[in-house]
Amino acid sequence: MALRTLSIIPALLLAGQAIAGDGVEGRYGRTEIRYIAGKPAVFHTGRNVLTISEADEASIFHVIPETSQEYVVIKSWKPGLNCHNSYRLINIDSSGSVRASPEIGNCTDLAGISFAGSNPIIHLRQVMGGKIEQLIWRDGRIVELSSTSEACFAKHEQAMESGRRPQTQHVSHVSATGEGRLQFHSAPDERCAVAGTFVVPGDHLEASRTQGRYTLVVYQHPKTANVAAGWVESARLKSAN
Repeated sequence: MALRTLSIIPALLLAGQAIAGDGVEGRYGRTEIRYIAGKPAVFHTGRNVLTISEADEASIFHVIPETSQEYVVIKSWKPGLNCHNSYRLINIDSSGSVRASPEIGNCTDLAGISFAGSNPIIHLRQVMGGKIEQLIWRDGRIVELSSTSEACFAKHEQAMESGRRPQTQHVSHVSATGEGRLQFHSAPDERCAVAGTFVVPGDHLEASRTQGRYTLVVYQHPKTANVAAGWVESARLKSAN
């Protein structure tokens, strides 16, 4: 089955409903869907890395990488009256090691994938509710971020397409400065503030892309390991390298 390009962030290569052998060629080998006893399974370089026993069908998406890591998204379909779709993120590194996320995104459609530095963010459109759910893959685990509106997601998408970023795979280590809380936003727009998500002066962050007066950052709390990602005012950041 031929692959075609789907324009979401960044561009994904999309295979339709999978038949045995449908897959994508990555830097570290071929990842494909096969069927075992009528159930879809994910194979990488010929070995079974994941069997999706709860699904009847699956599709595979290749995320165009911005890092040395390779990622694919598996969309599963299962029968029932409601909520047919769910997803898994597959991470492949240069050694051939493969890690899979838990099942995510029930009752959603895939809206896009973007990167905050080396961390992929999965954007999932709620079938009902009008929100975009967001999850980030970091250090081998999926972390749920705050959901955002369609309008703010569109602004984020536009910024990811046009924003300036450092050299590929480069992440700047910065710290928050100034006075008071440094507010996170789901897009580089003051109207897209994420309620309750902020850092304080002295906190250390990883910065990547910039757009206008905002910078896209990732923050991980040094004690709790809680993760936040979003856009903050660039003027409140200073280099910590």
